[in-house]
Amino acid sequence: MPALDVYFETDRLGAAIAPWLGVIPAFFRLTVRPGRPEFAYYWPNDPNWSDFPFPMHEGVAYIFSGDGLAARAAGGAFRLRAAIKVMSGELTRPELVALRIWHELLHAVGQPADDMVPLADRWLPPEGFAGFTKEREAKRSVDTNYWQQQFYHWLTLRAIDDEVRQKKPA
Repeated sequence: MPALDVYFETDRLGAAIAPWLGVIPAFFRLTVRPGRPEFAYYWPNDPNWSDFPFPMHEGVAYIFSGDGLAARAAGGAFRLRAAIKVMSGELTRPELVALRIWHELLHAVGQPADDMVPLADRWLPPEGFAGFTKEREAKRSVDTNYWQQQFYHWLTLRAIDDEVRQKKPA
């Protein structure tokens, strides 16, 4: 089970979002810590990441304010570290921010959290696939909270399976 220390740039972010971390499955052992982690700006010349603070160490998730930043990315993750940008207007919907955090944590453990549509035939049962397909055909967003949660649960189970397989003796 991946353990991550979660840091919030401000108390305001922590107060709004920390209570929603419970929607993320316990597979991700999250511990809220005070202060700020060590971070770096890894890609200063890339407009997506220019001033995006990224944790320097594995086992760290950093949630920070994106107000006033030029970086376009809303989140990023690799090697068991994640960074999530939150705009002040998003604090009225902390459950959506929690889904973004879960999304990035899935990336941090090597799961393809961006592939909800291409993998639909693998994570949806036939009866769910019909509803999912109808929404797509009606040109409604398929990235609704409901579908994201279903997909992220499937990816989390897949991550658990991957971890179990890695621990099995050959």
